[in-house]
Amino acid sequence: MNPLMDRYTAFVTRQSLVSRCALVIGVVAVVLAIAAPIAYGEHGAVGAQATFLAAAVCLCGTISAVILASIHSVTPNAVGWILAGDGIAMALPLTTVTLVSQRGGPLAEAGLLNWIVLFFLVSLTTKTLLIAPLAQLAKRAATATTTKVGA
Repeated sequence: MNPLMDRYTAFVTRQSLVSRCALVIGVVAVVLAIAAPIAYGEHGAVGAQATFLAAAVCLCGTISAVILASIHSVTPNAVGWILAGDGIAMALPLTTVTLVSQRGGPLAEAGLLNWIVLFFLVSLTTKTLLIAPLAQLAKRAATATTTKVGA
């Protein structure tokens, strides 16, 4: 395998659950610090509220996915837990956008959908960079277990 990828995988797997979650929070906070003033300038306080809601919703889903993947990364069902976390990370923003769009109102007018898309993509990228090495580790563990059982 690629030595650079091996080093990255080793680095990510050495990180604690708290540091993985802190990294996700930090990345989302940086994007929020850029997005909130822009939204405030365009739509006032409601625009800022839309960015904070979008960031919070996407952050909750992403942290749930990181927690599930991290806790279950060494179990035989790691990939299933990673997929369950991905489902949560997608369901929360989708549900929020659906409810706000159907209801209408100032949050919908302030572009909540656009902000959720932005924060979803940022958190998805961050989550993928943190979880992909764990999935690779789980795959190696499953292969090793299968090899031992079959031998």
